[in-house]
Parts: sequence; C-alpha cells; structure tokens
Amino acid sequence: MLSISIQNLITSVSYRNPRQTKTELLNVMKHYRSLHAKVEYFSFNDGVRKKLIVLKGTIPIKYKGSYYNIPLSFWLLDTHPANAPICYVNPTNSMSIKVSRNVDSSGKIYLPYLHEWNQNRSDLLSLIQICIITFSESSPVYAKSPFSGGEGSQPVDPVFSSLLEQQHPSSSNSTIPTLHLLNSVRSAVQDKLNVALREEFEIKGCELQSLRKMRDELNSGKVSIETAITESKRNTDALEKNVEDLEGKLKELEEANEKLEGEKEKDLDEALVGTAPLYNQLFHTFAKEASIDDAIYYLGEGLRRGVIDCDSFLKNVRKLSRQQFELRSLMIKCREKAGLRV
Repeated sequence: MLSISIQNLITSVSYRNPRQTKTELLNVMKHYRSLHAKVEYFSFNDGVRKKLIVLKGTIPIKYKGSYYNIPLSFWLLDTHPANAPICYVNPTNSMSIKVSRNVDSSGKIYLPYLHEWNQNRSDLLSLIQICIITFSESSPVYAKSPFSGGEGSQPVDPVFSSLLEQQHPSSSNSTIPTLHLLNSVRSAVQDKLNVALREEFEIKGCELQSLRKMRDELNSGKVSIETAITESKRNTDALEKNVEDLEGKLKELEEANEKLEGEKEKDLDEALVGTAPLYNQLFHTFAKEASIDDAIYYLGEGLRRGVIDCDSFLKNVRKLSRQQFELRSLMIKCREKAGLRV
C-alpha cells in the first residue's frame, strides 16, 4: 500500500526520475516511520509556486544526554536526484529556531552535504542521517520560555520530560492503591526506555552506515592514489633510464668531437689509399679516364656555344680519345691482374 501511495504522489507531480525518487522515499520511510510524504505547494524566492513532494515529520537526536524529536521537512524538486532537496526546520508554537551556520532565521538548513550534492553519490537517507548527526551536536531549536520571549536553556521535547506528571494521580483518584500506581509508573518508564533504546539503536545504525560509506570511499581513494603512485614511479624509472642513455650518447659525441678536433686536416688524395699498389694504380687510372670523359663533354659544350672551332674540337677529341683508350686498356689489365670482374 505504501508503495502504491508513493507512486501516486510521484505521478501527480511528474518527476523526471520517478523510479529512483520512489526508491529513496520508501527507503527513508522504512527507517523513519515518523516521516510522511505528501504533495504540497512550495513557494520559491521569485514568487513561483510549484507542486512538490515534501517529506514531513520528526527525526530523533540525542543532545546533551537527552533524546529529542526535531520537526523537519524535506522538499524534493521535480529534478530529484539531479538537484539537492530543500530542507527546513519546522518549529512548533512552543519552539524557536536557533540560528547557526547550519540553520538560518527562516529555518532553512545549510549543510556541506547539500552544497556538494551529487546525484551519483548522494541520497535522501544519507542526508537525513547527516542531519541527525549534525543536530545531535547543535540543536536547531530551543524551547520558548513561558515567562519571556528569550531563549530557553534546553531543547524541546525530551523523551523523559513530564513523565511523572503524566502518571501522577489527581486528587479525585486518590483511592488508587499505591502498588497499582507504582506498577503503572514502572510500566510507563519501561516503555519510554524501550523507545529511547530503539531510537539510540537507530541513530547508531545510521552513524555506522555513514562511517561504512566513508570507509568505502576512502578505500576507493586509497586504491586510486596507490595506482597513481605506481604509475608515477614507473614513469620516473623510465625517465631516469632515458636520461642515463642520453648522457652516455652525449659523452660519446663529446669524445668523438675532441678526437676530430685533435686530428689535422687530411688531404683527400692521401686519405684514399688502397691496400696494395695494384689497387692504387687502378684507382688513379679510373680517375684519369673519368676526367677525360668530363673534358670531352665540355669540349662539346664549347663547340655548341661557339667558343672553339670545329678543327680545334676534333684535334683535341682525337688526342683525348687515344689517351682514354690507353687508360681503359690499362684498367682492364689491372682488373684481370687483381682478379676483379672485367
């Protein structure tokens, strides 16, 4: 029945994420039966009024050794859980709001959990548990003094307040046996103790759940940090190895540079020396034959451009051709002597 009722409320307001909203409401009302969901109009600061689901009722807190029920309301925006709920303290006629960093004069609640609301990590049940923990440290309301408008010395509605007054017999019932009266008081005290113990158990359970969630988040962060440290160490080792290799290469280059600077400039002809006289003869013969090719080429260019006449061209070409023939013949003999392919 509760599930159907919540579903009807959500349908009437048209929430963007009805499934998660329904799940969170059912979860809260399962743990805190003093909270009830209904649809009411909420007035925003700009004057706009909108139908929203509001969770109203009381939450149990333990303040300075006594138990109190604090009246609160949690307004769920139609974008829930993308946006944080709007929360208020709803004091009764006998209460006044105690302004603090968590509650303003209108009763609106301000918490880091609301400011840092994240739809993937935040939920309504955790918000209520944080309210219990926060208001157990600093009560958001105080009892009005019956004699003045000033602040009372104690928060409202202690569990054990006026217990004996409720159970004390009036003058018209003075005939009730003393033993009967004593048993009645004992029974009432026992009931109050049972309620107090149950509420204490719920509060501790909420605190434990919040601590477990915090522990899981810390463990997850620890794994991420360890992974980052390992990756950083691996990168550092690789960089150190690269630096070491580069320093070695730089040292080799410096040594080679010093060696080159210490050597005298060599003549190219002296540097090109064969391993045997035959190879030297073959090398020089080939160089001369190649130079004759170049000379014949440039003679042709001179003739084409009119620098030399035809007779001079033919005379020099015949002379160079004879020399080239002799050089080629000598190269063939040298290659045969050296056992090279002709």
